[in-house]
Amino acid sequence: MAFWRSNDLWTLIGSDKLVWAWDGEVGALVLDTLKKVEEETLDEEAESVPKRLLETLHVMDANGSTFRVWGPLDGLWRLREVLAMLIGMQKKP
Repeated sequence: MAFWRSNDLWTLIGSDKLVWAWDGEVGALVLDTLKKVEEETLDEEAESVPKRLLETLHVMDANGSTFRVWGPLDGLWRLREVLAMLIGMQKKP
């Protein structure tokens, strides 16, 4: 699954990794280490919120590190649901 806005803002879910670019910085996370996914929470009183923040998920790995991952506003729920499904499929110890 791939989401693309530009060379600086994209996300790709492969068979083993989640890979993304945010402001040109590339990050990667092995899917087996994915532990949590949640949407960006914004201050309700913020009048002008950059669109890319509305298109943001936070993912957490097994070490507790959190990363900002982009997905298009109209597809963000799909990205969140796929990541949540992958978390649910992980073998429990």
